[in-house]
Amino acid sequence: MAASLCQFASFPGLEMEFIQRGLLLLRNAISHEFRSPTLRDGCKHQCQRLTWFGCRDPKLLPWSSSRPIADQRPRRIVLLEGLTATQPAGVRTLEAFKSRLKERGVQNIEIFIEFLELGRFPGQAHETRTAHYLKEKYSENPPDLVIPISRGALAFSLQYRSTVAADTPIVYCCTAASSVTAMNVPRNVPGVVTEYNWLQTLALAERLQPEARNLVVISGASDFDRAWQEDARHQIEGRSKRFNTNYMAGLPYEDLLREVSQLPRDTIVLLVPVFVDGSGRPRMPPEVAADVARVSSAPGYAPAATFFGHGIVGGYMDSFEAHGTAAADLALEILSGRDPTTLPAQTKPTHTYQIDARQLARWQLSEGNLPPGSVVLLAEPTLWERHRTLVIAVIVGFALQSAVVTFLLIQMRKRRQAELSLKESEDRLAFAAAAANIGIWRLDVATNEFWSTEYCRSILGLADQKPLNLDRVLSAVHPEDRHSLAETLTSAADDGLVIDNEFRVAAPGQEVRWLLARGHSLFNNGGDPVGISGIFADISARKAAEAEADLQRKEVSHLMRVSVLGQLSGAIAHELNQPLTAILAYAQAARKMIARNNSDLGKITEVLDDIVAEDKRASEVIRRLHGLLRKGESKTESINLNDLVDSTLRLLRSELIDRRIKVDVTLEHNLPRTSGDPVQLQQVLLNLLMNGMDAMNAASLSQRVLTVGTRSSGTGTIEAFISDRGQGIAPEEHSRIFQPFFTTKHQGLGLGLAICSTIVKTHGGKLGIDNNADGGATASFALPVVVEMAPAS
Repeated sequence: MAASLCQFASFPGLEMEFIQRGLLLLRNAISHEFRSPTLRDGCKHQCQRLTWFGCRDPKLLPWSSSRPIADQRPRRIVLLEGLTATQPAGVRTLEAFKSRLKERGVQNIEIFIEFLELGRFPGQAHETRTAHYLKEKYSENPPDLVIPISRGALAFSLQYRSTVAADTPIVYCCTAASSVTAMNVPRNVPGVVTEYNWLQTLALAERLQPEARNLVVISGASDFDRAWQEDARHQIEGRSKRFNTNYMAGLPYEDLLREVSQLPRDTIVLLVPVFVDGSGRPRMPPEVAADVARVSSAPGYAPAATFFGHGIVGGYMDSFEAHGTAAADLALEILSGRDPTTLPAQTKPTHTYQIDARQLARWQLSEGNLPPGSVVLLAEPTLWERHRTLVIAVIVGFALQSAVVTFLLIQMRKRRQAELSLKESEDRLAFAAAAANIGIWRLDVATNEFWSTEYCRSILGLADQKPLNLDRVLSAVHPEDRHSLAETLTSAADDGLVIDNEFRVAAPGQEVRWLLARGHSLFNNGGDPVGISGIFADISARKAAEAEADLQRKEVSHLMRVSVLGQLSGAIAHELNQPLTAILAYAQAARKMIARNNSDLGKITEVLDDIVAEDKRASEVIRRLHGLLRKGESKTESINLNDLVDSTLRLLRSELIDRRIKVDVTLEHNLPRTSGDPVQLQQVLLNLLMNGMDAMNAASLSQRVLTVGTRSSGTGTIEAFISDRGQGIAPEEHSRIFQPFFTTKHQGLGLGLAICSTIVKTHGGKLGIDNNADGGATASFALPVVVEMAPAS
């Protein structure tokens, strides 16, 4: 068992879950089972290797106890940079190396960086002094790993390995593969090689400049520069014969810039890193590349990543960030106990064609000539990319300004219309007062004679000059309103009550019009009513507006139901999908049973019964949806409020499950019935339930409880209530919650509660919302009880 556990721990590529399980087993084994120190230490070593591959939970580590560990000292890594501290390549590599260690969550590591400056101080004497200096510096605290960066640093490390750190592993990076081969690097020294592919870079230049006839290769004057030049010359030797090739090597800086500024346009310029110019002055290769690209009369190319963005068109290159990352991964492998000889001798980061879009535009080179897979970078940002905030601000400002202007124009138009209507009304009133044609009438109680103005006759449809009496006036009234108007006039004549009645007039050949009758009784000196005086006013327009408003309210109410169902579309689809899936499964099962020779008719009948049941279930869901989506005139019928609550909760069942909301239902048994439109009342329940669910979006799972119930008040009303455990209603918002277009939701319209309140009021009830003492809010509405007549025996 212990052997299998150790073998399990030696695979760092396993899933983290399996690593953690293995560590738990190893911990138990080490703590309780393994009595052999050798076996226990071997398993502990395997677990330590696992910690280098991402497992950081101290509870899972076998050695995570209060007992001291023999080797708790920090690991030391010495990075040897062959050049100076200002070289961009080294800086980018070092930063990537440290970032990778941080990304992997590695701790207890000390990093030391030494700059050998082999280019500025060439020669054996400087190297020997540096080696002895490093030996003395790390004599008391030797490093656990040495990482040379650049070919010079690698050569130094191999030559002086016995002096600086004889038994210390080495991992190199940023060294050309050809240099590694030439140095005959031992197999136990793995590393990350770079390939400055001058041949592929030249091929890129040929694709972009197919008419080029000349090739210029620029390099420096030191031995280090000449090594770079020879590497480039060796790679392009076969292809350079196609051009008139000129190697500008070791020129003084001013002469170099002057020469490149006079090159023919059909020239390809390859920029080899220049570390020392012809005058012996040290140079920074990226700065040289930038200066040459600035004055050059022909496009320049290089496979060095540090040159990219400094004026060259591009090249076939990798990145120093990739070198630093790969070197860090190799270092972690070795520090975790991995044998260096089992690691790849040479790790090669991926190369790509990288192109500077600005230089393509500068030299008017076609992007269509680029090799497949080329990466075009540093494109000039668009107006949107450069000034996104400003553009958004301008658009928003323009939209707001347009909205304000539109709003003002609409308000001006409405105001103008209102002013015109008011002026017309004033004109009509003035004309009526002047002509006494305002529909004035008078009734003599004793004789039933009816006197009226001409305008009053015209609106009654009695424009002839025949004498009027009460019976003739009532004959002009719509049959359905005739009795009501007659009773109103009789009550005014008998009891002296004020007249305020609306009725319809159905004159032959004319549309039905609504009239408002207002008047009061006339009394004699003895206090007895002798007549009635009043006016008739045509209110057809107002009635039409009320009808239109009622229609609009119904439309908005219907749209709100559709909106709520739209929010529940996922839940509704789930409710329908379940029975449909069950029907399909039952049907397939029945089909298989029938296909058998010895079919059991009893089981087939049971399956068919299940299909019928699931079909009824789906039909019930569709029926409830159809009821909520139905438009048309409201229908009043007897309603069992408990059934309505239960139906609404079934409709919301999947939504409640998705939101992980628990529902406590407390329905009063034998609840009296009420009357009304079940669709409208279900809309009220649906809206209040959705509000309660939304109020608990931010609540914890234990607080997501919705209490729904019904009860009778004992005062002739029944009540339904929905209580949530959300944040409740702010005091300053409580008085406004039923106002149209007031909402506390980010995407609410502010119409839901206003419509619900209107619906409840039209049913003779009252809707209220109050905060709970222990948090949340309770919405409730009361409806009048309907007294049902006992059936005749």
